[in-house]
Amino acid sequence: MSRLAAVQSPPRSISKDLTLGLILIVLIVSSIALLTAYYVSQKKATTELQAKADEYVAFIKDTLVPPLWNYDFETINAVCRTYLQNDLITGIQVSDRRGQLNISMVKEDAPASFIRTVELTRLDIPIGRVAISMTHGYQSRFNRQLFGTFTFTILINLATLAVLTGLMLRMSLKRPLDRLNKVVDSYAAGEYRSFGQEVRYAEFQPLVNTLDQMGQEIRKQLSTTQKAEKKYRSIFENAIEGIYQSTPEGRVISANPAFARILGYESPAQLMAQITDIGSQHWVDVQDRQRLLQHILTNEALTSFEARLVRKDGRIIWVLINGRPVRDDRGKLLHMEGMVQDITHRKEAETEKLRLETTLRQTQKMEAIGTLAGGIAHDFNNMLGVIIGCSELAMENIPAASVTRTDLEKVLDAGLRAKALVRQILTFSRQSESELKPLLLPPFIKEVVKFLKATLPASVDISLTIAGSSDVVLADPIQMQQVLMNLCTNAAHAMQPDGGAIEVTLADVSIDPQEHVDLEESSPGAYIALSVKDTGHGIAPGNLHRIFDPFFTTKEVGSGTGLGLSVVHGIVKTHGGQVNVQSTEGRGTTIQVLLPSLDHPEIDTTTELTVTPPEGHEKILLVEDEPVLADIIQRILTGLGYKVKLFTHSPHAIDYFNNHSKSFDLALLDHNMPEINGIQVGMQLHQKCPTLRMILYTGFHREGLRRQASQANITKIISKPLNRLELAIAIRKVLDAKQ
Repeated sequence: MSRLAAVQSPPRSISKDLTLGLILIVLIVSSIALLTAYYVSQKKATTELQAKADEYVAFIKDTLVPPLWNYDFETINAVCRTYLQNDLITGIQVSDRRGQLNISMVKEDAPASFIRTVELTRLDIPIGRVAISMTHGYQSRFNRQLFGTFTFTILINLATLAVLTGLMLRMSLKRPLDRLNKVVDSYAAGEYRSFGQEVRYAEFQPLVNTLDQMGQEIRKQLSTTQKAEKKYRSIFENAIEGIYQSTPEGRVISANPAFARILGYESPAQLMAQITDIGSQHWVDVQDRQRLLQHILTNEALTSFEARLVRKDGRIIWVLINGRPVRDDRGKLLHMEGMVQDITHRKEAETEKLRLETTLRQTQKMEAIGTLAGGIAHDFNNMLGVIIGCSELAMENIPAASVTRTDLEKVLDAGLRAKALVRQILTFSRQSESELKPLLLPPFIKEVVKFLKATLPASVDISLTIAGSSDVVLADPIQMQQVLMNLCTNAAHAMQPDGGAIEVTLADVSIDPQEHVDLEESSPGAYIALSVKDTGHGIAPGNLHRIFDPFFTTKEVGSGTGLGLSVVHGIVKTHGGQVNVQSTEGRGTTIQVLLPSLDHPEIDTTTELTVTPPEGHEKILLVEDEPVLADIIQRILTGLGYKVKLFTHSPHAIDYFNNHSKSFDLALLDHNMPEINGIQVGMQLHQKCPTLRMILYTGFHREGLRRQASQANITKIISKPLNRLELAIAIRKVLDAKQ
């Protein structure tokens, strides 16, 4: 309360204070002088009065001795009255020695200042006493008059002094102070000019010099501050990274344009006006912001905190946050400040890098698998050939209802699946060469679907719809069969254990980039769309981008290799096509394969699949270095009606053929043989008999194998392991073909 009163009290005036001070000093000095003069005057008056008293006593002593000796009372009274007329004497008292005579005369209203008494003697004999009372009356009146005059003079002087002092102070003090005030006001207004010439009083010169120095220093500091403010304002406004200040409650109290752009606002003002709680409005995970706050409260600084934010337009971005707390004097958190960097591109690059590294590892894995597969394909396929061939031969002599036949069917199924797996690995690892030729799709697809109906579980219903008019594509029949079988097998697995429906559709599609922006990988033109739709559990959205990755599978361990769709994707790409996937989790999946349509009516097209092995009666030269496999192939061919001459050593086969070249209609040659390989055997056989039809079978197609086979006039190349149906179809096609 006292502080408030002090603040609200009116300002004091230096001029008034100095004037009052001077008046008080003069008044005190004058009072002291007056009192001193009064004291000296009184002292002097008392001394003079005492001298007069001594004089009066001496004179009255001589005058009263005779009358008192004679007891002449009239004379005594007369003398007393005469002395009493003196203004300095206020009373006279006369008494004799015996106390018989006592005369006392006193003036009224005349107080005595002192009494002087003297003994009256005659002939040195005391005869009485006389006492005179003296007064300062006259002197007091004089002193009072003097005091009054002096006081009046002092008052006149004080009034004159007050007027003159006020005028002098106004001229010598107030004006310079007013000028100083104007200078200080100019400092407050931002004008820091020198004013030393305006105030020339020596007493003000130190203050003037100090103010001038202060003004120069302020000018320097202000200039430095303005430069720094301009510099840091420019950094703040033009920084690429976002700079912010926000309260613990989530309100943004300061932001630069970069921070506004990061969150999708047009300006910092719009951002600060619309954001009331940044945690709930822009953080994907509010718990992340809570962890950020806790970290700042605990560790005082925050570095490299990564979080996901939602922009104003709804797009999710990754940011890197650095910050620190700002506290008051009591340690209370006022707000946080720091920098924000948009690292979305970096995160995407890291994700892409991880994907590429994964792809590279998978590629390296596939290269290793391909190298391994290429190295063991011959021997492995030979073993599979034995398993498949023996199973098929044994099943011919066993009744359909036999348990043994059921077991052999399982062995055959396992062998065929192992064959398909090896073929997928070889295809995906580019160890298998494609043989592209015009392929009539409708009858081919019908045969594959017919075959799938016999192999898929009974709980799976598969149907085919052919809706297009275009029907020819340039493709490898074996790989096309593999594509459709892989898609339908995957669809059947997706509907386990309850089963469902698979719809296979063949239709025409015309791609226009302006209408089919999602098909921009394919060139414009006419395509044939092979679609496989199932009613399975669908594909989770998070897995859609991974379904073509090698070895990616959601099946249980042992239920799939993860190569099915990868092989499909690779085959379709090599055919210039595209694979599109549409899936709704819980409702099913549709996979569409687009293949460029080959619209040439003059091209001779054929289908590649049948379910009944064709037979014949021609004579075949069989060259196979593995005795067990050779025996199985010979038995299969014999069972199909052919006459077979078997050789397990290629030189023996060449020697025999040179002497009996007219006896054979077809040569069936294994490619990988230790002494002379199949192509070299074929070249020698062709030199001896140019019209001989030849088929080469191999564990995998090396690069350039087809070109080498063509130079040897080998008509067809088929892949190991051989099964009865494929072998029969291949032989019949070569023998029935026109020369």
